Amino acid sequence: MDLETTGLRPSSDEIVAIAIIPMRGYRILLGSAFHTLVKPGRLDEKSIKFHGICPKDLEGAPSFEEVSGKVRTMLEGKTMIGYATDFDRAFLRERYKRLGRHASPMPSLDRSIDIARVEAWLLRREGIPVPRRISFEELLERYRLNPASRHDALNDAYLAASIFQRQLKKSSELGTTISELKNLRDPDLQT
Repeated sequence: MDLETTGLRPSSDEIVAIAIIPMRGYRILLGSAFHTLVKPGRLDEKSIKFHGICPKDLEGAPSFEEVSGKVRTMLEGKTMIGYATDFDRAFLRERYKRLGRHASPMPSLDRSIDIARVEAWLLRREGIPVPRRISFEELLERYRLNPASRHDALNDAYLAASIFQRQLKKSSELGTTISELKNLRDPDLQT
């Protein structure tokens, strides 16, 4: 899963794009993906530099309220996998909170796996120290993935799923279960 937003503050910024690509085991289910632009109340011009989504792109885009039911259906009971999942979860929580009872109930967002945390754990298992949070770009380089573009919700969700697919293989070779990956917390790294 990945979001693009108008800024970095869930309390005052908004979602402008959302992509959810389901996985089953090692398989990335592209045919079941959900991706949409989301019309925010306002669009910060500074954020356009990152995601490239302009006001004209958002004409006719649904509001978050309009897609909240689909997002809920896709996330409910699932484990969210992505990069900086705490960030995405904070934005989703805030958007559902603002909608209140006027929309679908918020999905449970308690289960997530952050691919940066998994990578730090894998590196430590190999005896390699990890002094700071691993960037998405470092993960792309480490797994030899060359994206056509970055800060595009669908592309970034697919890249995160591709990285996790490879991490899952490494983890299973170490005898680690998905449940253990869900419980990874890294107090030594910024999240």
